[in-house]
Amino acid sequence: MFGTDKRMSTLALSIVLGISAIGTLFCWLRIVRSNDSRGFKIAGFFISAIPVLGPFIFLVFDMPSSLPEDARAPPRSMGTELYTDITRKLYERRRRYLTRLYSLRRGVRK
Repeated sequence: MFGTDKRMSTLALSIVLGISAIGTLFCWLRIVRSNDSRGFKIAGFFISAIPVLGPFIFLVFDMPSSLPEDARAPPRSMGTELYTDITRKLYERRRRYLTRLYSLRRGVRK
């Protein structure tokens, strides 16, 4: 019975290390394809080579690549010119309502 526990723990350890090796290879491919500086690439290679935790640490701190200027979406407005008609109607309604309230408080009716 003691031998099966040892084989199971060895099997589990080999599975974890295999997944870690696949993650490390994935990180190395990502590092090679990136356009980062040489120092960052070297640091990434060393960090991702740490067994089990290395690929996770690298992927957490790795920044996504930036898009070229022509592939970025054009800047959008904050929406003020899109809703000018709605804003104007709401403002007019609010102004009429406040004017009516103010005139009722003063005791003047129209």
